Amino acid sequence: MSTSLPRNLWRIARPATKTAGCLRRATMTAGFSTSSSRKIMETTGFTENQLTVREAVSQICAEFPNTYWQEHDQNEQDPKEFHAALAKDGWLGIALPESLSGSGLGISEATIMMQTITESGAGMAGAQSIHANVYATQPLAKFGSQEQLESTIPKIISGEWRTCFGVTEPNSGLDTLRLATTAKKQTDGSYVVTGQKIWITCAQVASKMILLARTKAYEDCKKPSEGLSLFCIDIDKSQPSLDMRKIKKMGGRAVDANEVFFDNYHIPASSLIGQEGQGFKIILHGMNAERCLLAGEALGLGYAALAKASEYARDRVVFKRPIGQNQAIAHPLADAYMKLEAAKLATYHAAKLYDASKEDSSIRQDQVGVAANSAKYVAAEAAFTACERAVLTHGGMGYAAEYDVERYLREIFVPRIAPVSREMILSYLTVLAAACQVPVPIMPTEGLKKPRAKHACRECNSRRIRCNVTERHPCSNCETAQATCEVIPSRRGRQKQTEEAASATPKPAAPAASSALTADVAATLASMSTVSPSHGLGGSSGVSQTPFHAETPASCHSSSGTTGGSRFFGESNFITLVPGAPGPGNEAATRDGVLKGRLTFPVPQTPQSHDLATSPASVSITMSSATERYLRDEGALTFPDMQSCLPALHAYFAWFHPCFPILDRTDIARRLVTMDISPLLLQAMLFIGSTYCDEATILGMGFKDRSEAKILTYSRARVLFHANWEKDEFTLIQSLFLCSFWRGGPTDWRDVRYWLGAVLTLAQTHGLHRSTRFITKDPHFARMRKRVWWSIYVRERQAAVSLGLPCRIRDEDCDIEPLTAADLEDDADEQQATGFGAPKSEHIHYAIKMIDIARLLGRIMDTHFAPGRGPPAPTEVRELKQQLEHWKQHLPDEMRRGPDDGQSSVLTCLIHLAYNHLRILVHRNGWLRNRDQEDKSAALAAACRISRIAEDMLAQKTLRYGQMHLLTSLFAAFCIHAIDIKSADGISRRLAEHRAQMCLLGLKEIQKYWRINNNVLDLFLQYLDESIAKRLNGDSTEPAPTNPLPSSITGLGPFNNPETSPPVTLLHDALQQARPEAMEDQYFSLMRTNWEGEDALEDLGLFLDPQLYANGPMQVEGLNFLQRCL
Repeated sequence: MSTSLPRNLWRIARPATKTAGCLRRATMTAGFSTSSSRKIMETTGFTENQLTVREAVSQICAEFPNTYWQEHDQNEQDPKEFHAALAKDGWLGIALPESLSGSGLGISEATIMMQTITESGAGMAGAQSIHANVYATQPLAKFGSQEQLESTIPKIISGEWRTCFGVTEPNSGLDTLRLATTAKKQTDGSYVVTGQKIWITCAQVASKMILLARTKAYEDCKKPSEGLSLFCIDIDKSQPSLDMRKIKKMGGRAVDANEVFFDNYHIPASSLIGQEGQGFKIILHGMNAERCLLAGEALGLGYAALAKASEYARDRVVFKRPIGQNQAIAHPLADAYMKLEAAKLATYHAAKLYDASKEDSSIRQDQVGVAANSAKYVAAEAAFTACERAVLTHGGMGYAAEYDVERYLREIFVPRIAPVSREMILSYLTVLAAACQVPVPIMPTEGLKKPRAKHACRECNSRRIRCNVTERHPCSNCETAQATCEVIPSRRGRQKQTEEAASATPKPAAPAASSALTADVAATLASMSTVSPSHGLGGSSGVSQTPFHAETPASCHSSSGTTGGSRFFGESNFITLVPGAPGPGNEAATRDGVLKGRLTFPVPQTPQSHDLATSPASVSITMSSATERYLRDEGALTFPDMQSCLPALHAYFAWFHPCFPILDRTDIARRLVTMDISPLLLQAMLFIGSTYCDEATILGMGFKDRSEAKILTYSRARVLFHANWEKDEFTLIQSLFLCSFWRGGPTDWRDVRYWLGAVLTLAQTHGLHRSTRFITKDPHFARMRKRVWWSIYVRERQAAVSLGLPCRIRDEDCDIEPLTAADLEDDADEQQATGFGAPKSEHIHYAIKMIDIARLLGRIMDTHFAPGRGPPAPTEVRELKQQLEHWKQHLPDEMRRGPDDGQSSVLTCLIHLAYNHLRILVHRNGWLRNRDQEDKSAALAAACRISRIAEDMLAQKTLRYGQMHLLTSLFAAFCIHAIDIKSADGISRRLAEHRAQMCLLGLKEIQKYWRINNNVLDLFLQYLDESIAKRLNGDSTEPAPTNPLPSSITGLGPFNNPETSPPVTLLHDALQQARPEAMEDQYFSLMRTNWEGEDALEDLGLFLDPQLYANGPMQVEGLNFLQRCL
């Protein structure tokens, strides 16, 4: 940017500046303003440019005295003479480049110009007459076409055209993304605008409007920020399709504010600014500038009011002395002055940061946003204090128009309300600054060496400019230029290791692209095409699988790189007393965004750890060649053909991911494309995806059936874990969480609790249970941490309750922020090759509500089923019931209504299954122990509701897509119906039989997709009263209840089909020894309680076979299990 003083400013520059010959942006001065009317504000620290602008604009404003503004305010007359005077000397183009006839200065100079205008007595009316011409032209100058720049900008600068900004609408207010004004594209490329705008300043006198309108329906947009387009349109008042209505207002009456109505208003295609659909991103380039200008305008008005108050306090004599000598008058004015001075520093810091961000890509726009919004807030509040106290200092005369302070007070509400309210700024800063996610940078001192970036995207690398892709993706430069941000891996320190590792480790053959792949998929997944048959399938299928192009663990690219560099310590550890200031050797952790607070500390870099991480020998230290051969022999690095894998991954993201959003769709898609995905994570994802995909996908991946697919993918993931393959611990947490859905045989101790214990240990080691402000400054990583932790929380709580074991997560130990919709909304994959989809509103509601119900589940278990605890107090039970109903009432409307019509979604059904299961838990003891009829009715109603939902899901064939907690609900409902069969009669008994059979049908259907425990169900059926068993089997004849149950009970309910039922002796064998093919699912043992004394015998006596019960409970093998059921 040229530093020469613009030609049209030489005439009004100060004599000292004329001798300087140029404007130096960074030059500082210690002098004060030479204008006697401006002495109230301290100008130390302002640049020579700013002081020049201040003095020159003051000379113009001096030609328009207070009486001019009083008259125009009272008559509501536009100050066109003032606008013309500023335009004559080129001030309207102060922040525009010289190539467009502008002055080439920055927002810092524009801010002090606006402050000088309001401070002169012109107030907000004078500032608003040119306000939009300064900031609204910023997006146009940056994104406008050459034709727009040449035809529009010069005329705005010269004053021939005036412009206004058309964004705000009456129904959307500050929710800009919900704008309803539409611009429909016509066949000839033009647009037809329909809608309404409000509070459009200077629309009556403007020739141009910068208009934001919707060109694509909100519902059709993948992201909320899309679908809006920006236009520079002509304001043709002669057109009947355009109507304007002035708004009567409190202050700033000299400039008009309007409602603008468009009714099929035609605008040409050439009026579009930038790309269609990117209007919201474009206007953001003017938003922070506008905040700075408003802050400057507020400051000027505050200083003007304070000057009036000080003058009046000196001149007004009461009780024989000036009133300013009274502290009651002087101290409030002094306080207002200090507030203005503090706000001044914040304002010009924000303006300076905005200008610097254009040249320094390390300054992010969100950082500028924090500074600009903060400046606007504090300046408006400080100015309001000054104006109010100016009126009060004048006393009764402050109410008179001739003293101007009443006008100032009326006008100061503008920067307090517009363009964004105080409350919105506070909410914005609460999310960003208060959560320590967006640090506001301190302007670097000249001469200090900037830290070198560890990575750069391809675009920034080619342009040799600083890139912040390690902090955000896309980087700021690519986002501004609308360019593709492609990350290139750093080669620092890797060349030697790669060469030596290559010589020591044999490389697999380079995979060739399969002709069967589509063009899109082949372009992205060609590196994983079929090359050889899998050794891990054992010849069970003729479809080949692909060995992963695997590097050694030390050379694998980390998927996040954010968990391994630090360790979390709780407050009880004495290391938390150590200050968290950066020390030698910690620079890497700082650059990676790790917040070294009081609870998180970087891992010390010792020579040993450095050698392990970087030396070629680390490969042999961390994994021997024998171990690597073992992994390959076991098929751990073998995957099905990726074209056949994609449907399984789609099933994962369609059915499992909405319930447990532990992965980032975009990140997974990118890693699949670049083949940078963790083998452990991919095997775990295929393990889950094999549950939900169809049979054709199972066969297409080379497995003979679903069971083999799940066993092999799980086994491969388990082998990789025990070989310590995965080095990135956040990826390891995600992978182990997926492994926790494995259900092995009775002798397999690596069950749900084993994997959940491993993942919980890692998660708590890295502080996932604590507030993200202790851990990271990266907003995206903070969102991922919350998503992973709350998924672990829900899963662990469900598993602990189902097993009747202690919950390993205590709510009082966790202060992590609740999961919000904002944490889930940006999780979208838009790549055509992968197409993993985007979250729906139902997905977001489900994930959040299941966290709430998991919390409530823990309270229920603590109240009703804690070991050694007596019966809960009635108030505790009543509170639990109220909390449960309160939770249901706050469900979204589409979920709260429930699956009544048989067409509800799977997630809605799952939500209501979980809700009714908790109802059973809450009311069960009141019925079985206290024989309370109200509790009995509630428990039976909940069980009936579960049966009905299961029936609907069976009819829709959607039971297979449910989560594992539906097993607990079905089994609980089945047990309640079994008890009801014993106590009911007539039609009630027949209904209970039907509902119990429906639960059994549901459990049988689930067995096709989930490995569940037949032993538990068989054991329960064997100890049923014979009469109940007969009825479930469809036999209405009731034998004597004292007869033992025959072994033919295995044909009960859904198992009466001889083709699918187990052998007759299977149930008896199950009591003697574990079946090798048995599937262990501890969810069936959900209803564990504190059976004590005679209560256990009384409750079990309702449904146990009387003969077995008569022989004593200890004579029945496996009765200890039944004591945990129901």
